[in-house]
Amino acid sequence: MAYRDFREFLDALERAGELKRIAEPVSPSLEITEIADRVMKSGGPALLFENVAGPPHRLGTPNPRSAVLGEPPLEASLGQSQRFGFPVAINTMGSRKRMSMALGVADFEEHAERIAALLPPPIPKSPGDALQLAIRAFKELKTAIPKTVSRGPCQEIVLKGDEVDLTQLPILTCWPEDGGPFLTLPLVFTYDPNTGKRNVGMYRMQLYDRNTLGMHWQMHKTGMRHMEETAQSPLAPPGERGPGGEGLGSKGSEGSNAGVAGQGFESSPSPLAPPGERGPGGEGFGSKGSDGSNAGVAGQGFESSPSPLAPPGERGPGGEGHQPSKARGVEIPPPGTLHVAVALGGDPAYTFSAISPLPPGLDEMAFAGFLRRKNAELVPCKTIDMKVPADAEIILEGYVDPNERRLEGPFGDHTGYYSLAGMFPVFHCTCVTMRTSAIYPATIVGQPPMEDGWMGKAVERIFMPMIRLTVPEIVDIHLPVEACFHNVAFVSIRKKYPGHAYKVMNAIWGLGGLAFTKFVFVFDEDVDVQDTAQVLFRLGANCDPGRDALHSRGPVDQLDHASMAEGFGGKIGFDCTHKWPGENGFSRDFPKLIEMSPEVKSRIDALWPKLGL
Repeated sequence: MAYRDFREFLDALERAGELKRIAEPVSPSLEITEIADRVMKSGGPALLFENVAGPPHRLGTPNPRSAVLGEPPLEASLGQSQRFGFPVAINTMGSRKRMSMALGVADFEEHAERIAALLPPPIPKSPGDALQLAIRAFKELKTAIPKTVSRGPCQEIVLKGDEVDLTQLPILTCWPEDGGPFLTLPLVFTYDPNTGKRNVGMYRMQLYDRNTLGMHWQMHKTGMRHMEETAQSPLAPPGERGPGGEGLGSKGSEGSNAGVAGQGFESSPSPLAPPGERGPGGEGFGSKGSDGSNAGVAGQGFESSPSPLAPPGERGPGGEGHQPSKARGVEIPPPGTLHVAVALGGDPAYTFSAISPLPPGLDEMAFAGFLRRKNAELVPCKTIDMKVPADAEIILEGYVDPNERRLEGPFGDHTGYYSLAGMFPVFHCTCVTMRTSAIYPATIVGQPPMEDGWMGKAVERIFMPMIRLTVPEIVDIHLPVEACFHNVAFVSIRKKYPGHAYKVMNAIWGLGGLAFTKFVFVFDEDVDVQDTAQVLFRLGANCDPGRDALHSRGPVDQLDHASMAEGFGGKIGFDCTHKWPGENGFSRDFPKLIEMSPEVKSRIDALWPKLGL
């Protein structure tokens, strides 16, 4: 199923007993992190902090080296002198059940089965067979094309120029040595300046001041590629980009901005209508129930209070948003800069798509439409040439100058260690749009396990069919959350010839995001690589480190502090399979694995009920 918005997803979590509201005042500076970390590591629920209050944001750090081992720590900033007018939702995808709910299925493996059914397409045996295959593919892919709509809830409030003040958002300062507050669940929209193809990625963003943030584009990321190409190629005028770059001036194939089949955005009642306009006894989050009303979940929902970012007198009643801005100092993106939009919230399928290792050129919004079985609806931005999810909670519009850098970090990262301060691009915010009474989505990363562990596990399972399409001998892969996914891979294969394990190691080191894997362990197909006990047993029994290891070098995660250089380091693979005669110099007899004969097993199976065991 598709969620109409982030609120409907939160409603679903609450109905399932998977969300806990926190009414006690809690600070976005360190306190939310400590609570969420304890809950994540104990397998607890999603959290909705309804009363966020703390000290004013610490913008920057007095000592960028405080995250270096041996340096004195920063003093924690406590207190609750500022009340932030936005609830904070966190840990919404922090279990297998919630991750599956986020993707609209009972279990996220269902999406792997859908992809496997499409890849590779079988050769039809007759015209009728070909027609059936085409119909099946059409049913699965018809929702992949994003729709352009003329307006959306994400633009109920529009703030430009001097009205923009990002310090009013409850952006989390997650860990004591962090360089400041960071957006941790931003969907960052960019486009290729040469082809116009869109990319949506997730990159942390450090709050610097009212309208600028650090953009943590690492050297291997698509956003960085787009910025570098912008420096070499002027931005194409609106409407003159290649396929996929819709822009403000480009129109749908039918010649209007209405989107697919001429369908524009349908005007629906305010998602946070007054109590008298919602279903009885159920204010919920303001998302409609299955009966089409705003009944939601029984119990108290949010009061429809104006956004603290919107100036008085410029908000329409019921959350329609204000009239055209009269703000002073509205900033227009300079020529030669890369237009960038940042979305917070919306259907969680968008978030998952942003972290997915899609093949080059495959649009994340198209993949989101496939996952949710409903076309993503995108609305043009107000100040830049970009389209964003119409159902998002908050949108930041702006640009990045390819020639500008600023100190970013430190940041307590998914590696369990701080990534240290460095020079990174800067995002200039020209406009903020949002829903009335917006909810701020967040996550935290740190020593595993954390919420991102289940996001990574879903990626591992859903993309297995694509991995097998390239390396068909792979039976299964397990990327342990304790090793931050990209550091260690346990792989089982159908071994067909001597040295087969080494072929698979090299294939993995050349395969998209798996190229960052530092340690690859290859096993026979009868090993359940999801079972660490089996993995350790076969590793210890079948691997000679002096003979069965393959050393290599190549790109590694830029956040890897142990590598020989930033973004470049060593790799090693271990052949843990049964050795064939003469394989890799092995000249001894290889023993059988101890197993009971099938005849004895069958006899004992029949006898077992009589044994009283």
